[in-house]
Amino acid sequence: MNHAKRRDWLITHREEQSKLTQEEVAAGASIARAYYAQIELGVRNPSVSVAKRIAGFLGFNWTLFFEMQCSEKEQSKKSYLRSDHMAAIKRKKRRPKTSSQELCNVKSAKLDRLIAERKKRKLSQSDIASMLGVSTATISHLENGRQKPSLELALGLQQLFNLPYETLFPDY
Repeated sequence: MNHAKRRDWLITHREEQSKLTQEEVAAGASIARAYYAQIELGVRNPSVSVAKRIAGFLGFNWTLFFEMQCSEKEQSKKSYLRSDHMAAIKRKKRRPKTSSQELCNVKSAKLDRLIAERKKRKLSQSDIASMLGVSTATISHLENGRQKPSLELALGLQQLFNLPYETLFPDY
C-alpha cells in the first residue's frame, strides 16, 4: 500500500471549511499534532479509532481515509459534511488528555460478538486465520482482547462476516 500520498482533501477541509489549525484538530481528536501532520501528508495512516475521532471532530465520514480508489476530486464532492457541525465544534468541550500510563493499564474488551459470529458460521480460529492470512494466535488474541485489530484485519473480518465495523468492534 502506498501511504506517501498527501491528503489534500483533508488539508483543504481543515483550512478552508473548518478554519482550524493542525493543533486544534489534533487536540480535538486527542492525538499529537505531529501525528496529525503525518496523517495529512500521507506519511502515516490513522487507525480506525483515530480516523473516527478526526472525522467526528471535522464532520465527515471516517471511511474517506481508507478509500484508496476514490480520487481527491470525488472525495471533495462527497456531501459528508454537516452544515451545522462547525458551530458544534466551537461549543464542544475539549476532553482532557489521557496519559500514556493510563492507556497502558486499560485492557481491551473481549470481543464476544466476534466469537459468536465465528461459532455461528461453524468456523475455527484456524479457519478464519487462514482465510485472512494471519496466524491463529492473532485471531485468539483479538477475540480475547489482548490485541486490537489492524485496519486490514478489521476490514477483512467485516467482509468475511458481512457486518459493519461498529457491530464487530463496538469498543474501538
